[in-house]
Amino acid sequence: MDFRYDDEQDALREAVSGLLGRAYGPSGEQRRAVTASDPGFDEKTWARLAEMGVLGLPFAEDDGGMGAGPIEVGIVAEEIGRVLAPEPFVEVVVLAGGLVAATGTDAQRAEVLSAIAEGSCVAAFAHAEPRTRWSASASGVSATDDGGTWRLTGVKEPVLAGARADLLVVTAVLPGGGTGAFLVRPDADGLSRTGYATHDGGRAAHVAFDGTPAELLGDDATDRTASIEQVLAAGRIAYAQEAVGAMDTALKTTAEYLRTRKQFGVTLNRFQALTFRAADMYVSLELARSTALWAAMVLDAGGDAVAAADRARLQTSRAGRHIGKEAIQLHGGIGVTAEYSVGHYTSRLTAIDHVLGDGDWALGRLAADVLDHPTVDPLGAPYAP
Repeated sequence: MDFRYDDEQDALREAVSGLLGRAYGPSGEQRRAVTASDPGFDEKTWARLAEMGVLGLPFAEDDGGMGAGPIEVGIVAEEIGRVLAPEPFVEVVVLAGGLVAATGTDAQRAEVLSAIAEGSCVAAFAHAEPRTRWSASASGVSATDDGGTWRLTGVKEPVLAGARADLLVVTAVLPGGGTGAFLVRPDADGLSRTGYATHDGGRAAHVAFDGTPAELLGDDATDRTASIEQVLAAGRIAYAQEAVGAMDTALKTTAEYLRTRKQFGVTLNRFQALTFRAADMYVSLELARSTALWAAMVLDAGGDAVAAADRARLQTSRAGRHIGKEAIQLHGGIGVTAEYSVGHYTSRLTAIDHVLGDGDWALGRLAADVLDHPTVDPLGAPYAP
């Protein structure tokens, strides 16, 4: 299996890396300044990403996009993670835009996806609900057909980038059962949004619907659970690659600290135990990198993206916890200060781990299917259990 990028993909990575590197730099001061006030990301950087075509990467050219695939999306996500850029790329493009691309009519895709690609529309994926654990089905918001007008009632939380959003892509329980998808405009009656900062510097919102008028995504009110599951899988894979970028920087920062910080007259990398711990961090990173890229390739090839996403989520969850904790430990006291970067990287890795399902949740899903596979006896002959 060839994990190397081609020339066009390398050019994309260099372009995005250059833009985000100039916007946020290695010190983290620019990022802290941007995340200190709403909307929690830099609108100018968002517009520049749109000018480069990054915000339309996965959308079809007929819908105003670039017609690229999960590999290119992952390249962007990894560069975002590398500098902890707060722009809501995965939330807007992969999740909200992905559900519109999967379920919308031709007219809806042309309108919404082209606006996302142009940077004029920040769409939020309103799917998570209080007291639920990462299900593809909705239960906390119900949809009713009021004489040809769909109305939503209930609560979604947390909705990432929900307070700033120009459009909400909402999942809700249909009258006949199943989960439908809807578009809600920010000025709709009965809609209330309460935004707040998250521990990693991002933004989320409590979104309440009270008979709020909504536009049905698609031609008819059919169950969209399967489409939502696929979109969530694409989101998990993209988040895994964002986590890889964050882990890569956390490891490099830690290795540089070990090479320069002195104790007892020698640099810390002269202590073998500390060097071994850094080597273990590298192993975790490379396992996560390979698994995340493999999952993106499975998604790109039309394979079982849901299972691949769960494997990537499990591996990056374990690696993120390991690398984050070790980065702080090996930096000593300064690792937990707000002025130093590794604490922020650990915070972001923790947030990624809990957005669409943590590692334990992914392990449980994978374990539930283990009996569906044939086992192998000690002599290597497969047999059914």
